[in-house]
Amino acid sequence: MIKTEIKGFIHKYLDKYYLLQNKGGATRDGELYHEVSSLEKKLLRSFGLPRSNKFSNLIWNIVDTTSQEKVASVLYNELSKEAESYLSTYPKTFNQLLSSARLSKADPFEVLPEVLIGANSYTLFVYNEILLKNIDSEDNVMSEYQSIRNKNCLTEIYQLTQTINWDESELFSRLSSYGLKYLPLYMTWFEKNHPQIKKEDNVAISQNSGYLKSKVDEVCFLLNMSYKQYLKLLNKGFDEERARKLSGLSDQRSFFFAYTFYHNTDFFI
Repeated sequence: MIKTEIKGFIHKYLDKYYLLQNKGGATRDGELYHEVSSLEKKLLRSFGLPRSNKFSNLIWNIVDTTSQEKVASVLYNELSKEAESYLSTYPKTFNQLLSSARLSKADPFEVLPEVLIGANSYTLFVYNEILLKNIDSEDNVMSEYQSIRNKNCLTEIYQLTQTINWDESELFSRLSSYGLKYLPLYMTWFEKNHPQIKKEDNVAISQNSGYLKSKVDEVCFLLNMSYKQYLKLLNKGFDEERARKLSGLSDQRSFFFAYTFYHNTDFFI
């Protein structure tokens, strides 16, 4: 993407961002919030950057602390600098990145965007329970993520958690045919950690509800990142009001939900 196209994309993102703020934030217009979130992801990718805590928070901080007359140029210059630094030190392969993450036990919300996979109950399980606990190799974990990405099957995996006798189901057979290796381990883990979910009440789950679940996961991910940034700012000495504003949590309802998601991992189902 050439420079003029990127700058045009920045202006498109900013127009939607300010429109969302004028409407009162995510709690006032969920569809617009989802659109802004998608544009943010595409904006970072246009610079060759993942949508990790670091880079998402960089965008938010610039937009919230820079005048509207200057924000587009500041955003372009700062993201260009970050891209140059990031790409010069970026691991050659995703497998190398996972190997480094395993050794350092890195935050999955930083690592998963870098291997181009979203944070979801299953992808987090594979990262935390398979990779970090040395159950399987980086090559096989990356292969699992690639299968998920190629088949776009996170909604189907969610539907499997709502299926009675899942191991005898056509859905399980289909997911297994995609090359997914950790589903039996995941289902055992899921049933142990989420006993309150009654599949009998959800047998008739539809594609639409699965799509809604994927959008909820997106919102949870962003709110979790926002709350992490809020805590970091407090630790750096920012006062409560300033920390909440810079992390995008000035709205009381947004702050409440971010606090809840951060402290209760059951929301990442």
